[in-house]
Amino acid sequence: MSSDRRSERSLSDAVRMLAPALFANQQPSVARIEATRPAFLVFGTEWRHPACVAQLGPRDPLERLHAALTILHARVPDLVPASLACVPWGEHNYLHLQQGLAGIPWFRLPDEFGATSDWTGFQARAIRALERLHSAISVSAEWRCRLMLSDELLRQIEQASSRDSTWAPHLIRALNDQAETLRPLGEIEWFWQHGDFCVNNLLIAPDTIGIIDFEEFGATSVPLHDQISLALSLEELASPGQNWETTARYVRACAEATLATHPELSTVLAGLVVYHLVWRINQCDARPTRVAIRTRLVTLLTTFVECGADAYFA
Repeated sequence: MSSDRRSERSLSDAVRMLAPALFANQQPSVARIEATRPAFLVFGTEWRHPACVAQLGPRDPLERLHAALTILHARVPDLVPASLACVPWGEHNYLHLQQGLAGIPWFRLPDEFGATSDWTGFQARAIRALERLHSAISVSAEWRCRLMLSDELLRQIEQASSRDSTWAPHLIRALNDQAETLRPLGEIEWFWQHGDFCVNNLLIAPDTIGIIDFEEFGATSVPLHDQISLALSLEELASPGQNWETTARYVRACAEATLATHPELSTVLAGLVVYHLVWRINQCDARPTRVAIRTRLVTLLTTFVECGADAYFA
């Protein structure tokens, strides 16, 4: 038996012991998926979606994930998977086990949605799911913080330009100008963001939407970060081919509820989009699987600022 097969069998046995109710009198089957950390879909008798998802990695991030999912699942159990276990695995790793969710992944949506009304309905559901998630996050004092948006963007620009010497001086100047548009807001209080809230991390069922991949939860607290992420992914899926006028409409639609209660953010949408793109570029660094994504994001960012970012959100 190969080492991969032995590892999967060992993982299967551990999962059955940790979550016996999910695998009564049956041997789970395991399928590895590529992710930031080794992850495995664990199936029981239901082949359409996994009974649970297992991740292997260092203790601290997995225990942090376990704690976050435990809190969020208690508040929005239909949106966020339950965290089932977080235990030592081998000499250096930990094993985290979370509930599997029903629903189809993003790449099957084009087969399901043909009419414009289908896409419009899905967009409304995704926005509502994000609003409910943010409500569940924002009530935790430990997940709220104060920040200067201009300083947050300047830090991201410095990090990106120091890692990539090919960034042109005129691009860096344009990005710094966007940071200055955020300065009049001063210091604000906001809450942790999901970090990667996009269509790719949603599971869509007829009556529910599940949210997955909380690996970057709390990595940023900048307002509208998640709404912008959702807007970009909705546009990419529904109408491939970047059009910043269309993107601006998606961003406004996804951010409508927040802008209604925080109208001051309406004046700095371009700067927040710039922050989102530079932040995501930095998140891609040192991750070989994200090289293509990083290249696309740099192109998006360059096009956005060189074509007059503010004009799209005037």
